[in-house]
Amino acid sequence: MKPNRLFVLAAAGLCLLSGAAAHAQEPLAASYAAVQGIKIDFTPSPRTPHYRFELREKGGETLLCAKEFDSLPGRTDVFLPFDAALPGAQYTLSVTALPQTERAGLDDAATKVRDFSLPTVCGHTLAQGGFLYGDGSEGNPYLVASPAQLQHISHADHRGKGQYFRQTRDIDLLDPAFYQDGAPYDADTSPSNGNWLPIAPAHNWNNTFIGHYDGGGHAVRNISYINSLTSNQDAGIFGIVSRNSSIHDLGVENFHFEGLGAGGIVGAASGWTTGMTTRFYRCYALNGYAKGANAGGCFGYLHSDTGNLQIEDCYCAGFTGEVVYSNGYNDAGGIASEISSNHTGQNWVRGCYAIPLSLSTNNTSARHGLGGVVGTVVHPSYVSYPSYADFVDVQGNYYLAGSAPYGVGHPASDSGAAPISSSSFGEQSTFSGWDFEGTWTMGAVSYTDASGAERTIAAPVLRAFQGGRDYAAAQGARMRAALTLGFSE
Repeated sequence: MKPNRLFVLAAAGLCLLSGAAAHAQEPLAASYAAVQGIKIDFTPSPRTPHYRFELREKGGETLLCAKEFDSLPGRTDVFLPFDAALPGAQYTLSVTALPQTERAGLDDAATKVRDFSLPTVCGHTLAQGGFLYGDGSEGNPYLVASPAQLQHISHADHRGKGQYFRQTRDIDLLDPAFYQDGAPYDADTSPSNGNWLPIAPAHNWNNTFIGHYDGGGHAVRNISYINSLTSNQDAGIFGIVSRNSSIHDLGVENFHFEGLGAGGIVGAASGWTTGMTTRFYRCYALNGYAKGANAGGCFGYLHSDTGNLQIEDCYCAGFTGEVVYSNGYNDAGGIASEISSNHTGQNWVRGCYAIPLSLSTNNTSARHGLGGVVGTVVHPSYVSYPSYADFVDVQGNYYLAGSAPYGVGHPASDSGAAPISSSSFGEQSTFSGWDFEGTWTMGAVSYTDASGAERTIAAPVLRAFQGGRDYAAAQGARMRAALTLGFSE
């Protein structure tokens, strides 16, 4: 007798998630507990509760995810975890109804297959860098996994809206995975100005990035933007940032930025006004060059205004900062070039270190600061006070002795930014008061020295980049519109 062919399912709807699903059976990923994947709203056939789900890239043989269930008693959500973050990819989902043990030989397995691609969720196309996951809220941030998606933050619908973003992988602008028409990624297809356009580049305090960027313990690599001081453009991954914004757990490596304010992470920033705080923490910069009126390893020109600016737990190594004098700006620093504040609010640089290669200016006759940690701490009238502690708390910072004349270049001081030897970087006891339980761990930092040779030094490194973060809380929600798979028979 010919076995009966099972019905696969009555209906299935496909939803994208950016967080762990309530029905997920798999353990959380080692470095990220917020698991990406798809959720299938699944109704089984009454003939069998036994199903196998398999997910592959379209045309590929390698399984991205497979799950088998002995018992699916009724309508339920089936979550298939996999890294679906790269835009433009197509996938094949197969669902197989398997015979119950007591029906073996009487029923045949039956499989349905459906190809699908991931739609964007922010109202913009894949070509525009549209996001595949999230809604921009704190609990469900937009996920960033490509140069185009990172660039898309600069769109007017995202740039100044106070939205939340989280990077899900290292982004290398020279990675062939991101090639455009066979050539490396270029944000504006104009190689003369580098391969990047900073997020909110114009030095205009009314047109800044306003939001929250979580680098997820990832880096951006091989990134460049070259512009003149007269263009009034700030240069960094982010151009200008303000108004209760935050950037954290983000690294940058192999960078070249030239602009009015230039820094590996941020070119310029403001605390803005009373009650607002802009924060940068757990960031690093390696092997970079910045040139501008202000040049910082991680951050360029920072002006708290009547708000607050805070930098904590950051480091920089292998950095060259070149200052081109312009209209009173003339500072370079291993972590930040200049911090100006006109009030005694909560402004600080704490728990950072820098190993700069070279800090220079083309106008030594003008007021300038070249500091291993911070170039200048100053009142916005550009008159430095005898004690910058009246305005900015510089505390618990270090720089490589001999790499800069002082920890704070202007007014010249090592107070709160002390010189230490290369061997001292490898001793945890050097960094008294630092959090080595949750933020830092002793490790090694590799950078290219002034001779072009690779150098590795024992030093504190951030746990966020060592797979030590805890994302145990689910983050994510369904897409606004589910994909219907139409598997019914």
